Order: sequence, then structure tokens, then C-alpha cells
Amino acid sequence: MHHADTRIKRVCRIFKADLFAIHNDLAGITSRLVNYRHTKENVHKR
Repeated sequence: MHHADTRIKRVCRIFKADLFAIHNDLAGITSRLVNYRHTKENVHKR
């Protein structure tokens, strides 16, 4: 029972790390898209 408990905890920790990495990736992608849109608008304004 104890062995399974530690394994579950380790899996949860890995899963949390993956979620954190995915969240960071999404934040970077969205910021890049926003910057891209802003540069496009600025180009059109000129």
C-alpha cells in the first residue's frame, strides 16, 4: 500500500510539472500572437 502511495505522489508531481510547462508554453504562444497582431496593426496604420 505504501509503495503505491509514493508512486501516485510521484506521478502527481510529474503531472503538475507537465501542466506548469504547458501553461508556460500557452502563455508564451498567446503573448507572441498578441505581439504579432499589434505589429500587423501598426504596419497597417502607417
